[in-house]
Amino acid sequence: MPDLSFWSLLSPDKVFHSGIFLVFVLLLLVGFIKQHKFIYLHYYAKTIAFIMGVLYGGLTEMLQMVVFTDRQPDVMDFLANAIGCLFGIVVFRLVFGKIKYADF
Repeated sequence: MPDLSFWSLLSPDKVFHSGIFLVFVLLLLVGFIKQHKFIYLHYYAKTIAFIMGVLYGGLTEMLQMVVFTDRQPDVMDFLANAIGCLFGIVVFRLVFGKIKYADF
């Protein structure tokens, strides 16, 4: 039975997962907002980046179950990935504040 306690999210492995997905979503956000070819991506960057990050985190955990024989999926890894995605949006707001998308 996996350890599903809150404190297991503070292990170095889970902090690393969160950090990677924080950077991933942060880079997605900056890229989506700086581009002007796809207006929908530009204006809904936060939502799309968060959804893409969570789906990518879930996909990597599912692939560990199906493709890799020496790896196992972990619900807490997925949760750490999702928390990292959320923190990526928070860091973006802290760094850039409420920007006007036309000015970015």
